[in-house]
Amino acid sequence: MRKLNEIFIKNFHKNGLYRPIIDTVIHDSSLDFQIRDGYINLYFMGNSILNLNENGQVEINNKFLKGSKFNSKSFLKNEDVNNFLLNIPIIKNNVIKVKSKKPTLEIEYEQLMIRSNNLNKNVNSEIFITDRQYTDNDNNARFDLSGFLCKNRTPKNKSVPLTFIEVKYSLNPDITNIDKQISKYYNSVKNKIDDIAEETQYLKNLKIDLGLINKPKERLDVLKTLKVSNKIEDVQFIIGLIDYNPNSKKFNTKILKALPFKNQIKIFKGGFGIWEK
Repeated sequence: MRKLNEIFIKNFHKNGLYRPIIDTVIHDSSLDFQIRDGYINLYFMGNSILNLNENGQVEINNKFLKGSKFNSKSFLKNEDVNNFLLNIPIIKNNVIKVKSKKPTLEIEYEQLMIRSNNLNKNVNSEIFITDRQYTDNDNNARFDLSGFLCKNRTPKNKSVPLTFIEVKYSLNPDITNIDKQISKYYNSVKNKIDDIAEETQYLKNLKIDLGLINKPKERLDVLKTLKVSNKIEDVQFIIGLIDYNPNSKKFNTKILKALPFKNQIKIFKGGFGIWEK
């Protein structure tokens, strides 16, 4: 289960040792902060540029540190954290160089979706992302994005559905087998729904507490009281088609309509590609 100990969490609050990391993420739209089991990850363009363990140990891929002045193995004092933050521009540049050899825009769009739905106050959306790249090894499934749905007029203390988003960029060949992939996700969630709902509830509250879900006060007051449903019939599966050419026949909705849980599947289309159609 994705969970952090209380001492570690305290360091991310105001005046805490790690608080500058949270503040940097809030103000830097290219960064993404995710909570793991006993550690946190900081992402840039879908790549982890920081793995910070509860004991303060730090892991960063050496290829991302080339040319930087950061060589600490742990965050024990403010200088360690500040040194890392000062070297983020160099680390980012190294990521860009590595990514240029094998670009993967899909995961970049995942980060944009997290930013837009969680941290942009001007976007009054109804999906909140609590996790990305959630892996269920038992069922060989990995969800791009997971969270919950809360409609704008949802009152306090209501139950809200778990939501899973599968992002497909352009003409991703996996689109032709989307029914098999979504079915695998459905079975995975069904088998572990109590644990996933409990974890999502925990991540929801922690991200609100840390300022990683940034909405007007009245909206946050409602979000804090919501309970994530553990009923499989409430779960929503969203397929996000990003820059998908509408003239293509790769995406076949008929195979999705044949699934027994078809009414729980939604299609989202977005991106920057423009077609007259």
